[in-house]
Amino acid sequence: MSPRVAPGALAKALRGGDPPPLVAAVGPESYLRDQVLRDTAEVLLGDASSPDLLLLQGASTSTDVDQETLARFFDETRTGSLFGGRKVVALRHADALIARYRGEFMDWLKSPGRAAVAVLLVEEATPALQKAMEAVGIVVQCGGRGGRGESPTGFVVQRASARGKVLGRAEAETLVELLGADLMALENAVEVLSLHAGERERIQRDDIEALFESAREGSVWAFGDLLATGDVAGALVEANRSFSEGIPESSQSRRVTRSESTVAVRLVAAFATSVCRGLDVRAQLDAGVPRDQVRFTGRLPWAARQSALRVATRRRPAALSALAVYAEETDRGLKSGGPGGREAIARLVAAVSRVP
Repeated sequence: MSPRVAPGALAKALRGGDPPPLVAAVGPESYLRDQVLRDTAEVLLGDASSPDLLLLQGASTSTDVDQETLARFFDETRTGSLFGGRKVVALRHADALIARYRGEFMDWLKSPGRAAVAVLLVEEATPALQKAMEAVGIVVQCGGRGGRGESPTGFVVQRASARGKVLGRAEAETLVELLGADLMALENAVEVLSLHAGERERIQRDDIEALFESAREGSVWAFGDLLATGDVAGALVEANRSFSEGIPESSQSRRVTRSESTVAVRLVAAFATSVCRGLDVRAQLDAGVPRDQVRFTGRLPWAARQSALRVATRRRPAALSALAVYAEETDRGLKSGGPGGREAIARLVAAVSRVP
């Protein structure tokens, strides 16, 4: 059995004889890492949702729970299944855990046992770790240097075909241009586009532009409006979606970016705009202007006008002024070397949540 195989060859390798004690999915492509786990479970257990598949997850920081996860991983890989068959023990996001407990993992790799098949999902592996894993099991390269050779464009076309849809090369290239080369993001995009196409066999460029430009731009503005009204939970959902799926680089751009600093700046700008609109509307309402006669700066869509009215009626003037200060401070911090990306947004949301 070869210690290193391509993602598509794993199932064949596992059917070739006794399963190894370890299957390691190594590389930046989360889609391929998850595919390694699915293939391993389906070949060895017959079903990716089998009760003999145990999923554990590493943490990014050291905690007591983290140590419990490590101890359970070692224990589960050395004990058989309660159901009498094979058992697969998977450890997701294993990088930080392996880095913190390198000695324990290297010792385990010297004698992993045969009671279960361990699956490690790792983004990066040092040469020493790679060599140790190859010595006892199968290592599947999931993207990155030495990884898969299929282009993201070809991947998109193939995944559309698997769903019974036709995606032309030009449209596939547009999708890759907008979203980048991350396979998991592209897989999710093709799934949504297939649903959007409905009964039509072909996924068209209009489908891509409708869903993956306006939807992302909408998430940015939704974050600002929700946070301004005090819906912290809803705002966090939209912020996480923006960071995870990407947003247009600018309000008129067709290209999607996942740069945390760019996303954070756009989210803060949307929040500041929503607060400023709310202040303007609140001043008019306090001056006795009826709701249906409130004037807005610029030609705003109906939904934007309604959002501004909600912000103005749900927040006191003092609260709106405090929100404007938080927006300005966060924007200044993002542009002057302060906390960036997700951390900046998390701090902003936490500050806003304390405003009555």
